[in-house]
Amino acid sequence: MHSNAIPERGFSVNNTMLGKEKLALAENTIVAQRAVKDCVRIFGSVTNVPITKDVITAARRAYTEYCVHLEQ
Repeated sequence: MHSNAIPERGFSVNNTMLGKEKLALAENTIVAQRAVKDCVRIFGSVTNVPITKDVITAARRAYTEYCVHLEQ
């Protein structure tokens, strides 16, 4: 018999993260927040997440895309 525990846990985490004021977030924003949350959970704390060249490049790219979005 299959269990729905894992998907239900994911929905619960999403609901906790979103709250009432953030219900209008785009799907890609929610996915990004979950990725960050899961990464921090894997490393145990924010201070344990390694800051690599790839992480810095991804952050710069995300910021550039954000600026382009604001201009549009």
